[in-house]
Amino acid sequence: MNIKKTLLVLFISLINITFFQAQSVSGKILSTENLAIPYATIQIGEKHGTISNQEGDFTISTKGFAENEIVKISYLGFETKEIPLNKFISKDYILKERFDVLSEVYLTNKKLNVEEILQKVKDSISSNYNLDFKSQIFYRNTIVSTPKKMEFEILKASELSKSTIKTINSQFEDLQNFAVNKTSTYYKDILLNYAKLNDSIKINVTKATKLINQAKDKSTDKLQTDFIKIITKQLDSSSTYKLKSGLFKIEDSIKVDNVFKTKETPKTKEIASDLKVLLNKNAINENSYFSFLFNTSKNDYTLDGISYFNGNPVYKITFTPKRKSEKFEGVFYVNTKDFAVIKIDYNLAENRFGKRLNLKMLVGIKFIENKINGSVVFKKGDDNLYSPQFINIEKQQYAYLSRPLKFIKNVMSEDDEKTTFKFKFKVEATSSSKEELYFIENTTTNNTNFKEFLNEDEYQIESIEAYNPEIWKNYKIISPVESIKNYHLEDINI
Repeated sequence: MNIKKTLLVLFISLINITFFQAQSVSGKILSTENLAIPYATIQIGEKHGTISNQEGDFTISTKGFAENEIVKISYLGFETKEIPLNKFISKDYILKERFDVLSEVYLTNKKLNVEEILQKVKDSISSNYNLDFKSQIFYRNTIVSTPKKMEFEILKASELSKSTIKTINSQFEDLQNFAVNKTSTYYKDILLNYAKLNDSIKINVTKATKLINQAKDKSTDKLQTDFIKIITKQLDSSSTYKLKSGLFKIEDSIKVDNVFKTKETPKTKEIASDLKVLLNKNAINENSYFSFLFNTSKNDYTLDGISYFNGNPVYKITFTPKRKSEKFEGVFYVNTKDFAVIKIDYNLAENRFGKRLNLKMLVGIKFIENKINGSVVFKKGDDNLYSPQFINIEKQQYAYLSRPLKFIKNVMSEDDEKTTFKFKFKVEATSSSKEELYFIENTTTNNTNFKEFLNEDEYQIESIEAYNPEIWKNYKIISPVESIKNYHLEDINI
């Protein structure tokens, strides 16, 4: 072999070594119709994996794996793609759909109808699902707010001059012009450790960020804070006040500086509360969103045929409500061997609503959830029990609040003069939220490991105004969507 060929072989070998030392691979999962496949599973070996985001994009670490390791890309209803690690590079990966009608598939000696399948599902719940588990969870929360109307009126101001009242009205008008019919968005990413045993939950946070541009924030919380700041600037900071709303007393003795005081550090109990609600609503029981699995007389079902996940056949069943008490329609998938429900896609059916509260005429409050879309995937663990692998839920809400507020100065001595500042405000807004939970690795909780699990009361959250890929580098997360990557480019008037 001459010197040129020797150098070429060495150069190619060096390229291969450099490749296998690469930290990660990024790509996109697509269907044969060139449509993004959201939340597909990308797995290396038995334990290491990630999922694609809503736009089909993913990034996965490849460090420490042998070149002959197999990468599996899977999604329910599609053929699993297997790729040797030495051929797994950053690019688009196409999955081919696989679906069969029942007449083409022989699963058992007896062909089951929907009612029989659902009965087997219910009979197998206790033996199929793990309610007490611990996991590392990546949690992304997206909030979009649009104030539609804001009104303000001073009803009584004992100590305020006409010029001061004019200034307050001008400041509030500026707040209206800034916010009304303008949309703001923020994203919160949290990587945490979670453990549940019976009714107890423990949490500690590994890392947390909040992507928000404070100058563009038009969320109801921020507007409420700005509104209160305008009002409390006119009150005596050295005195205490009674705070009343209509006939109801909210506070008996409150300092102006403490009205809507910003919390210094967030509490993990708030995350625990959110997770508890999400998991309860997406659990296989009658009290969750999934009552359609139990109330068979109140829903219509269609057994569409057989789909596949990792080569295993699953029943595909669509459902629609036929009674007003049932809210959701959608599709769910049942494992043909153990009759576990492994995936559910659901949304509010026509003329159905989520939570509703209408006390508009009585106390000036109205709230309605007019959109709920969700998806949950369950995965079998080493203990042969299913627990959540992924939850995605999107909601849209309408809120109306019209309330009088009254600050009444507490008289502390004979020299004090009782003063009252009374005003009325009205806010009407629409908002939407998206919560995504990726359960990275679940294991069964027992008394010993739950007792040893570290629980924290508080955590630190880093506030950022522009996406920075270095912040979450080397962490297991759901890849950011384009709107996160381009967050800093948003027009302030959007």
